[in-house]
Order: sequence, then C-alpha cells, then structure tokens
Amino acid sequence: MIRLKSMRIRIIDNEIKIEEQVDKELKAKSPKIYLISKSKKILYVGITKQSIITRLRIGERAYKKPQNGYSGYKWLKENAIYDLSIVLFGDIIEDANLYLETIEAEIAYLVRNIEGQWPGYQNEIHFHESNKAQRDISLEIVNSIINKK
Repeated sequence: MIRLKSMRIRIIDNEIKIEEQVDKELKAKSPKIYLISKSKKILYVGITKQSIITRLRIGERAYKKPQNGYSGYKWLKENAIYDLSIVLFGDIIEDANLYLETIEAEIAYLVRNIEGQWPGYQNEIHFHESNKAQRDISLEIVNSIINKK
C-alpha cells in the first residue's frame, strides 16, 4: 500500500525553499518516489531512501557545482513554484532500489504516452522489467497528480 504526500516548493535563484513543515515520515530513511510537477504536468521523477530534505539538498548542491558526472536538478534553472509529491512505501519492499527504479521508469513511460515527451527535467532513467502491481502503482501515482483538484 502506498501513501502520497504533497507540498509546495519555491525555487528562488536556484535554491529550493520548502513552504510547508516536513513531517518525520518524509525525514525518515525509507523508500520514496518523489515527483516534481507544475500545473498537473509531471516534470521530474526520482527515487530515494534518504530524507527528502537531504535528497533535495544533494540535487541542489550538484546543480550549483556538478560532482562526479551528476549535475543536479534541471528544474532549478527557473524561479518557479512546483508541487512536490512524495510516495511513501514503508519498509515492506525487499529489493527497494530495483522496485522503485521500475516504478520510476513506468511513471516516466506513462508521462511519455500522455504528453508525447519524457518528463521535461528528467536527467536519467533506469528501465527494468515490470510486473502488473508496479504498473498499477505507477498509474495510480500519475493519475493522482494529473487529476488533482
């Protein structure tokens, strides 16, 4: 079972400003998929087992000073307000990295089918063979963002 949490973030001069209180679930080191969207359009999807704050700061630092071939988040280049959606899975996943990468790729694929292009700020994607449950979860996540009221 997944849980989706959403909040607003503001980008000012290539820095992430979180506009809401981040609860302890989002600070926990547990499997998460996070998505950046604007006007119900998914622009980026990523995975992490870190605190969401830590993960965002790593991407922010790398954008300012690329390290080891990682250049951070492309969506930091414009001052904007984005929706940050975080999908929490808990500790129930045996091989979390492979499981999350598969769902991440399925989400990117769904965006490609809907929009005609990959998520606009996606840096990279790792494709793996998916199962029906992963495809269903991906569709649930995408629908929760593009159909948000």
